[in-house]
Amino acid sequence: MANRSKKVVISARIPPRLKAALDLASILEGQPIVKLLEALLEEGLNEIDAPNPFRGGQLDGSKLNFMTVFDAIWTEDEVLFRLRTWAAGPEFSSVKIWRRITSLIQSDYFKGDVDLFGDLNGYTQTWGGVPERYLINLDLIKEEWMLIDEYLSFLDKNTNLSPSYESFKKMLQSESVK
Repeated sequence: MANRSKKVVISARIPPRLKAALDLASILEGQPIVKLLEALLEEGLNEIDAPNPFRGGQLDGSKLNFMTVFDAIWTEDEVLFRLRTWAAGPEFSSVKIWRRITSLIQSDYFKGDVDLFGDLNGYTQTWGGVPERYLINLDLIKEEWMLIDEYLSFLDKNTNLSPSYESFKKMLQSESVK
């Protein structure tokens, strides 16, 4: 898995007008374009409102600042971050993915002692709750992550089929025996 603590490179096409504005703003602010872009991205992301996934099961329609939600679920552990994103609710992935992931992490097979959300990076004291407590076996999930990903892809490609994860594993094992 990639080291998520380092900076990543993104590529974006922008109109020449915005590029010229970035160049000029960089000079005006006395900082490199990259630093300016980071600040502008953060500022823009702070302007987005997101549904409150930490409402303790109540669908009250409340909103939180997107970056506050993001900071609550962020972790450098890519698997844990993706699980948190999916489990936060269908607004943060899709209804289909959310249903599939919640059924997986609620299954007895993946039950364990790691609290998926933990203390929400310190926000639990402020909000007082999470959508639902998921106690998972994170080591097992990481061990089977590629297979879980394959299972989700299989379900996407075969919309008329919906085997359980355990059935999917048995199906793959029986195919590999042949």
